[in-house]
Parts: sequence; structure tokens; C-alpha cells
Amino acid sequence: FADLNLGAPPVAWRSFSQWNADRSRKIMVLVAVRERDELAQDIAEQMIEPGLWLLPVVALALGLALRRGLKPLYALSDDVAALDPAADQRLASQNAWKEFESVEASINTLLDRQQAAMARERRLANEVAHELRTPLSSIALQASALGGELAPEAQAQALDRIRQDALRAGHVLNQLLALARASRAELDGATASVDLAALARTACAEYAQAAWQRGDELEVSAPDALLVRGHPVLLDLLLRNLIENALKHTPARTRIAVQMGEGGGEHGAWLQVCDDGARAVAVGDVVAAAPVAVDSLHLGHEIVARVAQVHRARFGKAPAPAPFTTCYRLDFARESLLTAG
Repeated sequence: FADLNLGAPPVAWRSFSQWNADRSRKIMVLVAVRERDELAQDIAEQMIEPGLWLLPVVALALGLALRRGLKPLYALSDDVAALDPAADQRLASQNAWKEFESVEASINTLLDRQQAAMARERRLANEVAHELRTPLSSIALQASALGGELAPEAQAQALDRIRQDALRAGHVLNQLLALARASRAELDGATASVDLAALARTACAEYAQAAWQRGDELEVSAPDALLVRGHPVLLDLLLRNLIENALKHTPARTRIAVQMGEGGGEHGAWLQVCDDGARAVAVGDVVAAAPVAVDSLHLGHEIVARVAQVHRARFGKAPAPAPFTTCYRLDFARESLLTAG
């Protein structure tokens, strides 16, 4: 290939030359550069012109197709935006696209969980308000009575009632703070090695005075060490709530035992608090069940359930070993158990 300028005035030509086998003859083909450029331009225009006419049509058709294809997604988005999490609503399937069925099922599952959580929180708020209203109203009533003329004995009784009601309200508020702490811990992944046996011995030692004043027996049955991975503060809170519930909601002279050990199978460790508060007692010549205080709020077990959920453990009432009548048990997963050493 070569570019040649031939003639006068010179004209630009593009040439291709080729010798024969013995190089005795040479063939040369020439084409004017202007004609070649015009031919190339004509070919390009013939190819581009239909495309320029078809491009708007193709763009319009593609836009309509995308709009039609995304219409079910827009409808689903509008349905989700119109949902009220506070109301008992579910996402109704209104399209025939099978690809959206799993999305709708996931949204409905999330709605069910959200509505169940909100219902549980509303119930808890109502119970807390009712539980606090009684002691606060009693405090206000007794304080008003103290403003009048009361005998010294009546004043002492009013002050004692105010003290008891204040302690009761403070206990409810402390449990609410503990419940909030357990809920916040679900967002915190920091865990450590916790010795459940040491926690149990420390907690029982601190409640020993309260148990002695009621005539209760408080004991710990645990190995030298039982290590699990978890939140030390929350597990201590769990133990104290179980022990405190056993002390507060059983009659006097109750036997309370904190028991724990390593489980088998899928459970790595277990912990339970048992008592004989529902035992039969003799009243004169009649044998009847011992009176048990009723916990109307159930915040203690709600706190324990939250802590168990944080640690992926299973909590619930379990068959009580003799001579106990009531037992609440916590089973940890196998991966939570740590080896001492």
C-alpha cells in the first residue's frame, strides 16, 4: 500500500501493488483518495440514517417496556408505604409476579414481628402504669393524711406505708431499667468468659441476709467453675432476678436452690432456680397449699427472657426435682460453653 501524488496539478491516489511469483510483472490498483472518502461517507450515511430514525422509536418502546415491567414494583412500594405498623395490617398480594411472592412474604413476616413487639410493649406499658399508679396514689393519700392531725401511732403507720410504697415503685423502676439494659445489649456484640458458678455464689451471699430474715434456706449446687461466653452484667442480672423472684413470691420458710451444670447433646450448660414455695403446709388439722404472692407484672421473668434471648439460650419452666415444687431453667447452646484452663 502506498499514497501517491500523480499528475499536474498533483492528485492524491491510494495504491496497492503486487509482484508475480518470479517478479517479472507487477500489478498496481489505484483509487483516488477523494473517491474513496466519498464512498466511505456514503456507506456510513446509509448505515447511520436508519439508526437515527429508529433510535427514538427504540428508546420510546424500551421506556414503555421498563415502565410496564416496573409497574408491579411501584404498586408494591406504594402498598408498603401505606402500611401502618401500629395497626393489624398485612401486605395483600395484588400481582401475578411470582418473583415478588418471597418479598411479600418477608415483609409480612417483618410486620408480624413488629406488631407482636408493639403489642407486647403496649401491654407492658399498661401493666407498668397500673403497677405504679397504686403505690403513687397511696403515697399521695398518706402524705395528705400526714398534713392533718394524726395520732403518733397513725403517723408512724402512714410513714411506714409511704416507705413501702416508695420501695415498691422503686423496685418496678429498677426492673424497667434492667429490661432496657437487656434490650440494648442485643445491639452490643461484646462478650466475655463468665463463670456462672462464681456469679451464683456471689449473688446468693448477697441475698443470704434477706433469706435468713424470712426463715428461708438459700443454697447453691454448682461445680467449682462453669464458664460460658456472654455478658457478665446481664447474666448477673438474670441470676439476681430469679433469686429475687423466689424470695418475693414464695411464702416464708421456703427452700431455694440455685443449681447448674454441663448439659449433653445440643445444650452446653444449664442453670435453674428451684423452690418449694407451692408445698403443702398444715394449718391446724387441715393440709393446704402454702400462700404464694402473685406477681401481676411478671417483669422479673420478662427480664430473664430478654437476657436469655441475647445469649441465644432457652428459658422456661421445667419439671422440679424433689423436694422442690417450682423450677425455672435456662439452657445455653453448646457453642456458649467454654473449657476451663
